[in-house]
Amino acid sequence: MARGFRGGFRGGSRGGGFRSGGGRRGIGSSGGGRRSSGRSGRSSSKGQIKGGKSVQYAIEGSRGETKYIGTTNNPRQRAVEHRQKGKLGKGDRLVVETKPISRKSAERVESAKLASHRQQHGRNPKHNTTNDGRYHSR
Repeated sequence: MARGFRGGFRGGSRGGGFRSGGGRRGIGSSGGGRRSSGRSGRSSSKGQIKGGKSVQYAIEGSRGETKYIGTTNNPRQRAVEHRQKGKLGKGDRLVVETKPISRKSAERVESAKLASHRQQHGRNPKHNTTNDGRYHSR
């Protein structure tokens, strides 16, 4: 994925899903996401991704820096959770970076993005604590 890509679903021109660009709005910024068409594998009006699929996302700071890279099947709920834990602060936004894909594929994308970030910056993003793209209970 190109470094300059900042969100929305890649692929066809049909739109839908959570978009960002132009007047860039990620989840967590004012305005929220956009509702999708409800087709299988897409998000519902409540943000839940259907069909056992997940999306890969990032939390971007107000200056465009990556603060967190993650995988979820419900970006809106995840934004709420990050806001409650302080990872999604004022001016930050959660940006969905892939279309709905299998959980395993989303975790592979997350792992690769974390490795790329470490290679470029010498460390994980500010709020990431694991390197493998999987959830680890504490």
